[in-house]
Amino acid sequence: MSPFLKWPIKWKLLLTTLATSLVGLLFAGVAFVIMDQHGEKADLVKNTQVLAKVIANRSAATLIFDDPILAKQNLAALEAQPSIFTACIYNQNKELFANYHRKSQTPHKCPVDFSRSGFDFTENSLSLSHPITIEETTLGDVFIITDLSSLHVHKTNFLIAAMIIIPLSVIAVFPISLLLQRFISEPVSSLVHTASLVAKDRDYTIRAKKKAPDELGLLADAFNSMLNTIESQDRTLREDITRRQKSEVELNRLRDLLANIVDSMPSILVGVDEEKRVTQWNRKAEIVTGKRAFIVLGKSLTEAFPQMVNELHHIDQAIMEKRTQVDMKVAGLLGDEEQLSDVAIFPLISEGVNGAVIRIDDVTERVKIEEMMIQSEKMLSVGGLAAGMAHEINNPLAVILQSGQVVQNRTSLDLQKNIRAAKECGTTIESVHAYMETRGIKSKIELIVESGKRAAKIVENMLSFSRKSESRVIPQDLTELLDKTLELAANEYDLKKKFDFREIAIVKDYETNMPEVPCEGSKIQQVFLNLLKNGAQAMAEKHDSGSSSCFTLRICKDGNWARVEIADNGEGMDDATRKRVFEPFFTTKMVGVGTGLGLSVSYFIISEHHHGTMTVESVVGQGTKFIIKLPLEDNRGVL
Repeated sequence: MSPFLKWPIKWKLLLTTLATSLVGLLFAGVAFVIMDQHGEKADLVKNTQVLAKVIANRSAATLIFDDPILAKQNLAALEAQPSIFTACIYNQNKELFANYHRKSQTPHKCPVDFSRSGFDFTENSLSLSHPITIEETTLGDVFIITDLSSLHVHKTNFLIAAMIIIPLSVIAVFPISLLLQRFISEPVSSLVHTASLVAKDRDYTIRAKKKAPDELGLLADAFNSMLNTIESQDRTLREDITRRQKSEVELNRLRDLLANIVDSMPSILVGVDEEKRVTQWNRKAEIVTGKRAFIVLGKSLTEAFPQMVNELHHIDQAIMEKRTQVDMKVAGLLGDEEQLSDVAIFPLISEGVNGAVIRIDDVTERVKIEEMMIQSEKMLSVGGLAAGMAHEINNPLAVILQSGQVVQNRTSLDLQKNIRAAKECGTTIESVHAYMETRGIKSKIELIVESGKRAAKIVENMLSFSRKSESRVIPQDLTELLDKTLELAANEYDLKKKFDFREIAIVKDYETNMPEVPCEGSKIQQVFLNLLKNGAQAMAEKHDSGSSSCFTLRICKDGNWARVEIADNGEGMDDATRKRVFEPFFTTKMVGVGTGLGLSVSYFIISEHHHGTMTVESVVGQGTKFIIKLPLEDNRGVL
């Protein structure tokens, strides 16, 4: 702020008057100097032109008779003109004919090639030319250089006089201004003093004094009238304020209580008006979005919370129908596509208030727990079924396997009993064996035995659901277990039959200094092998055109858990398949290729035998990732 604005009004008026007078005098002085200089120059040009004309008339004869000596004598008469520096006479061919230079001055040389006309001012001189003519015939030119020092002296004297007159004028104006400003400053100061007293003491009985019947007097009357009105209203205001303060205290208490309740809620709460501008933004919304309430209040919902753009029609519907709208398990609202949210939109139904309150709850963990509970229920139901089925299937299955093995033994070429029995029947064991080969009986028997073993393996997997393992739990190095499982998978016959496992790229990301994990090594290897086989088959189906297949294996510590990730770049699976992938007997393979028990048994081994978790993430066309988490401490009791 300028210091001038802080001055009292009396000094402002005084300074304004003096400054105005000074500026006026300065402008007048400058104008007089300019006009005087212009007039002096015009007079000098006029006088020099007259002098040049006289010299031209006197020099015409010298040019006619070509007498430069006489011409120079004529120019010598210029000695009587102290302001003339140089005079030159040129003939008709613009050649120098005669010249004159003042002796007391530094000579100005006459131009050799004269081609000038008119006059020209420089800083210290005036140059002027005039033609020498007789009866309209030009005989030559007169060129004169005049000194301007007298003009400068005149200008300097004028400025000195102005510098003396202007300060004297300002000094003369000062007492007059000082005397007259009091007629304005004193009434204003008095009014300011009265207003200050009223503002300081809140005493509305004080009145301003009227100094004169002018505009300031009218202002004092208006100020006193305003004080009368304020005084009458002050009593009413004080009573209203007392009542209002009591209600505001209670209202503020309720407002703070409501704000604390809203901010302490674990849900995101966002209030919007009918134009979907943000009116409420709780603490949870600040944490999730990273935007403070004072920044987003008043902005559009799509600007403050862009992820809500797909919910705008639900907000409009809730406001128009005055009915709560609920959208369950919405993905992507909290920034991560894997996070799920429940969105509830409650309309504001108060009269005169149109808008809605949006509540967003993160239900990702709840949905995962629900899926795990559903999966566990399915596992328990299969476990109960498996116990009964095992006894029903094992008895006939044992007969089939035993009978098949007996047939193989009794047709063997190495047993003497078979050889003697064949002779007793009038044939040889070789003939019997040849007949069986010719009719394919031997391959059928082998198929019966292999199928029986496969059925026995299925029954064994089913029994895993109904009983706990009695294997000893010891600390194991997961990286070593996974590497050994990779070696087993590379030599597995079924894998070789369809593709070469060794051609699959393996990317390992093992955390260093990984602690050992208490577990059953053989069971964990069974899980790893099953996941590797399934992933390899999935990649073989996708990459049969020759594109590369790749496993990404990660082992790291995740809090109090050991985390194992086995990811492939196969076909992937949709959400419907992902949710059922651990169900017993669920498979997407062709009939006869898979039983649908591999992942179920793996899930059971991790969750029931080791009290860990097993989840799957997958995107169609981008591959599948299985995530296994095992506790780093044995908190499971007896396994």
